[in-house]
Amino acid sequence: MEAHGQSVDVWLEFGETDVFTPTTTASGITLQTGDGQTIPYLDELAEKGYLAIRVPHAPPTYTLSSLLPGIPPGEPDAMTFSYYSPPSTTTLTTVAVSVTRRVDLEQIVNVQYPIANNQSHWEVWWLPQGEQFPFPDQPFRLDADSWPPSLGLRFRIDFGSEASALDCAGCPVEVLGYNGYLFAGPYSYALRYGNLTIPDPQASFGVHCAYEDTPLNPTAVQYITPTVPFTHTYCLENWDTVTHTFTITTSSSQGWDYTYYYQSTESDSVPVPVPNVPFTITVGPPPNQWTPGLLGIIAVHAPNIAVTDTMRETLHITATSVISPSVWAYSGSFCLAPSYQLNEGGGGFRLYLPLVVR
Repeated sequence: MEAHGQSVDVWLEFGETDVFTPTTTASGITLQTGDGQTIPYLDELAEKGYLAIRVPHAPPTYTLSSLLPGIPPGEPDAMTFSYYSPPSTTTLTTVAVSVTRRVDLEQIVNVQYPIANNQSHWEVWWLPQGEQFPFPDQPFRLDADSWPPSLGLRFRIDFGSEASALDCAGCPVEVLGYNGYLFAGPYSYALRYGNLTIPDPQASFGVHCAYEDTPLNPTAVQYITPTVPFTHTYCLENWDTVTHTFTITTSSSQGWDYTYYYQSTESDSVPVPVPNVPFTITVGPPPNQWTPGLLGIIAVHAPNIAVTDTMRETLHITATSVISPSVWAYSGSFCLAPSYQLNEGGGGFRLYLPLVVR
């Protein structure tokens, strides 16, 4: 994130590595992954799903702010999709994805998640009615390390002519997803400008580990395969000026037992096994003004599920400072079984995730 006077530029980046084969059916487009899993509901998600953002207002006046798509002049597109097609090519194709503000859907969000004060408001941004996601019509490959990323979002928060973006450092932002049947979230994070002179939260689960000598990419959502080990990765950030020892606790929505590791981001680092939760790890202070103290936390599990399973697993994680319990962070990561359905049973849920920024 970057603050510029009354506005802040925000980049969200999501990466995925796999080969996909699209097939057009009577009900829309399905995608088959390289290991044979089928993702059947993408058209339905594009038609019925949407993304809502709870946009903060800057104190002390809390004047109405607004979300502006794109970051001109260099990055005017609010959403981009990047892929290699055919999969063997080394030429990356990047296409703009059209999004628009959907005021009609904001009314639904405000009923489900009302805001009792004037310190923020909901905005919904998604594909225009009737639009489809621009998947290619032939097999394509995604690479989590590609640049531009597989999916990139770029927008600005304008706090108004009488406000400064710095006044909203630490302000909470929430992201709410709707898949056509259920609300997912809200996911909460704080506006962080990477400047230690601004009173940001002192601990967070973020993405800075992805840009170090040994990069660790935090996971948000992934498909899993029966009996094949998969990994949740989290990046714990210490923004305080002192070293903190954190107690790590987790909660699995499916009651799964994970094997845990921690890993530094220094050159040639390797995962170090730790006992089962709860366990403690130590994270040093920031080495400079713009980079927090960092440590990766890794959870590994081999799922005993069937190809026909429709479950969703969420691993929640909390880090609490031993010397100062008010310094803490919370996050979570999803994984979806091969036959996961959009219209899963149950109600909405709430958890707190980091913003993925460049």
